[in-house]
Amino acid sequence: MPTSAAVFHSLDTIVNVLAQDEFKGEKTEKILKTYENAVKNGLVSKDQKRYPLIVFEGLDGSGKTTLSKKLAEKHNAALFCTPPSSISDIRDVFENDKVLRTAYYSLGNYLAQIEILGKLKEKPVVLDRFWHSTTAYSLAQSVHNGQIKCLPPKGDKIYNWPSDLIQPDMVVFLDVSEEERQRRHEIRNTTNTNQEQLLKSQKEFRNNIIQAYKYMENPAVNFINVDGPIEKCVDDIYNITKYLFDNKI
Repeated sequence: MPTSAAVFHSLDTIVNVLAQDEFKGEKTEKILKTYENAVKNGLVSKDQKRYPLIVFEGLDGSGKTTLSKKLAEKHNAALFCTPPSSISDIRDVFENDKVLRTAYYSLGNYLAQIEILGKLKEKPVVLDRFWHSTTAYSLAQSVHNGQIKCLPPKGDKIYNWPSDLIQPDMVVFLDVSEEERQRRHEIRNTTNTNQEQLLKSQKEFRNNIIQAYKYMENPAVNFINVDGPIEKCVDDIYNITKYLFDNKI
């Protein structure tokens, strides 16, 4: 399997995969139709962005949901997440097929883009997960499955941001100890997907995800430790993002 097959770098490649005969079905047709309708109802040029877009990344259980909500409140920003609610109800259907799972999450990024672009004309946006997350997890899964021997090296074009996707003004990776991550994850009362099980049991899988984030370019990912009290973590993140709000973008 070629390395590039683990990552989608454009909307067209995602749609082409989902439209293949082997993947045709009620659920794939639903997400393609959802995207088509979203485009009709909310087409906005990504060049029209005015206010900052901050993306939160991190392993499951690192605190993204809590911290992104608190930072959004502090910056008076709108809060979004991926996959967006318009397709989140069918997420489980795609979990057991690597190609479909990655295509699903990738299309979710483009759906989120449509929602975000309209909002960015009015106020800042904080987003829980985006393209970096989809890519890092997909690459780590490919290594785990033996489809590629190891992560592509730093500088490989696979780590470059797609040209047809809005680029964040800052990407923050919530860096947390594994002990604290598991503690937070266990009290979330949430799902336990195959990838979440791998995160808990496979150190190499976790390390490959984190390393992939570190290799990301244009934009790069800012790592910040969030092992401490939540309010201190919010203040730390606020302090490294507040310069974005001195002037509109």
